[in-house]
Amino acid sequence: MLADKKPVKRINVAGRDDIFAYEFFDGTANLLSNATVLWTTSETPITIHSEVPILLDPFGNDAKRADNNIIITRQPVYVLGNAFLENAKIIDTPDAPDIKPKTVLLDDFADVKWEQNGGWKLGWLGSGHEGTTLRSVPEFEGKKCARLDYAADPAKGKYGLCYMQIDKMIPLPENASTIGVWIYGDNSDYPLGIRLLDRYGETFQFNIAPKIDWTGWRYCQADIKNDRFHAFGGDENKRLDPPFSFIAFDMSVTPPGATSGTIYFADLEFRQ
Repeated sequence: MLADKKPVKRINVAGRDDIFAYEFFDGTANLLSNATVLWTTSETPITIHSEVPILLDPFGNDAKRADNNIIITRQPVYVLGNAFLENAKIIDTPDAPDIKPKTVLLDDFADVKWEQNGGWKLGWLGSGHEGTTLRSVPEFEGKKCARLDYAADPAKGKYGLCYMQIDKMIPLPENASTIGVWIYGDNSDYPLGIRLLDRYGETFQFNIAPKIDWTGWRYCQADIKNDRFHAFGGDENKRLDPPFSFIAFDMSVTPPGATSGTIYFADLEFRQ
């Protein structure tokens, strides 16, 4: 479209430094011999209103804009002529709607039915978990939550490891992107993760806290679409195939760290 035309000058548009408008001319007496290319460095589209007709030529065919408006973006737009820029005005573009990720509560731990059908249950790799319990707490430090008291003996576990797993299967929608939970840490330095199970029986383990090195409430989460994971079992295709479910929290207890402690869980949720 501009192969035979040469740039002549930059045209000021409504005093805006972020709008670039360059006039091109091919040197002929043709009424449509000149053209203008416009773009903006703004991330937000800018609407220009003119008192004269605007002729667009994106594909070599003239197209008159009935409303005399043209939307300028970071992608250059080709316009026939330049008269439309005389006394051009900027029209406020309505702000895009503030769309926030939707958060959905999965479990508030208000009614923990320890080791009952449909409730939370304890799973371990090896033995050495005697004395571990989970129960609901009406309120602790401002939150309704579950209290996990763990007492482990790594000497009885496999490879000197007590692998604590708190199980409950909770279906997740396909558009779930982030799984989060509030954790009241005990400064034990043990890692905390979550596990998901997909439709083909493959398990995906995500780390939500490299180590519990704090005391007090902290929000921990995993981006299940982008974070690194460890996968095993099932079809082993390393792809989280829907439908999938949350199935567990997991924490490894190893020497020389403390073998007993207390952590709290509140508001297990996902974001779309």
